[in-house]
Amino acid sequence: MEFQSLKHLRGVGIPELRHSGIIAEKDNLYLVQELLGPTLEDLFNFCERRFTTKTSLMIFKQMIERLEHVHALGIINRDVKPENIMMGLQNKSHIVHMIDFGIARSYINKKTGKHIDFQTGKNLVGTARYVSANAHLGYTLS
Repeated sequence: MEFQSLKHLRGVGIPELRHSGIIAEKDNLYLVQELLGPTLEDLFNFCERRFTTKTSLMIFKQMIERLEHVHALGIINRDVKPENIMMGLQNKSHIVHMIDFGIARSYINKKTGKHIDFQTGKNLVGTARYVSANAHLGYTLS
């Protein structure tokens, strides 16, 4: 899903997909993306685990923009966490990037074009520490 998501999601704060392919002898897919800077977790540790209010608001605003962009295209990331948020490099060092769409999925039913049905009893998807209460309860994520 990550390859399809990155091709579909192009935009500010989404890693640019530079190349992809299959290693024939191993039948493995590979992705080459733009080089990014530190993760939010690394940056937070570098700042002695304290962000100023201004920095926190800048990061939060951009993450809301990324989530809105992804959701507007009918995709839910399902693995948003500090390790999957990265800063850009050089002239993009102020831009927050959302990475790792490996477990992302569409929340639009391709046959009906409508929102996927609500279901219960689903397995936990994502990192337990960061998922929503609904994910812990086994509800469909959307």
